[in-house]
Amino acid sequence: MLRKNEKGFTLIEMMIILNVGEWEERNYSARKGL
Repeated sequence: MLRKNEKGFTLIEMMIILNVGEWEERNYSARKGL
């Protein structure tokens, strides 16, 4: 279940990282006034 990929992240960690990155991107765009 918690098999690690070649970078050492578990699937769950990857999902969290992607979600955080997406949220940061949206927040950054909002601050720029889009």
